[in-house]
Amino acid sequence: MSLQEAERRRKQSKRDSEAEQDRRDHHLHDEARLRPRVVADRAKPRESVGVGHNRGPPLDQHLTADDLKVLTRKEWAKLNSLSYGTAKRILASGNGPPVIQLTERRVGIRMIDNRRWQESRLRT
Repeated sequence: MSLQEAERRRKQSKRDSEAEQDRRDHHLHDEARLRPRVVADRAKPRESVGVGHNRGPPLDQHLTADDLKVLTRKEWAKLNSLSYGTAKRILASGNGPPVIQLTERRVGIRMIDNRRWQESRLRT
């Protein structure tokens, strides 16, 4: 690639990114006119939210929000370096961590329960 071609491509890339940013700004401006409350909400920085929509009940002193995070079966399997099939078998056998019934067909595993399960599996 020649030096001229490289310069031409760099300028074109810059023009493309400026055009895309202009399109986004224009769209936001149109949306601000049509739906001002939605755009105003987007402009505000998000607050960190506690457990639940109303910040939830106070947590135990030793528990953190990460301890209460719920993993799907796939996430739990990946976290523990297990195949999805093996993870399903462990959970179905009752030898895994306690599960939370999220919906009729969906279950989850809390991080703290996973940690306790891992600690129970330690060999000395």
